[in-house]
Amino acid sequence: MNWGKGLILAFVLFACMILYFLVRAILHGREQVPNKYYEKGNQYQKVIDASSGTAVFAPSWSYSAADKSFRLQFDSVWADSVHVQFIWKPDMSLSFLGVADTRAHTAVLFPKGNKPDGVWHIEMDLYHQGRRYLHRDKLFTP
Repeated sequence: MNWGKGLILAFVLFACMILYFLVRAILHGREQVPNKYYEKGNQYQKVIDASSGTAVFAPSWSYSAADKSFRLQFDSVWADSVHVQFIWKPDMSLSFLGVADTRAHTAVLFPKGNKPDGVWHIEMDLYHQGRRYLHRDKLFTP
């Protein structure tokens, strides 16, 4: 094979490769921008707004192995109510939700029961005077 045939063969193979990727991209059809991008952007902005105000309070988490419970400690009575979601990432069915009234107590216990040990992702929704605050944290249970 001389260099002319090799050059034409390389050009044809390159054109076939480009056509293959073009057909694959057209048939795959993934949208880069979702159809309801404005509504999704507004929902995400609400999460950002709720997360920005949580620096005012500093809750501390601890885990009691004897009681098998999570303890949420506030420095002062700050929120009207707290919705705490305990998320176990390996198996979402083990996640659970705890609701507490923190107007009378600065410490709240959430029983863990027979749930596995490891890293728990905690999302707290705090409501104070009609405004929502969101705080995310991780807690390791030995």
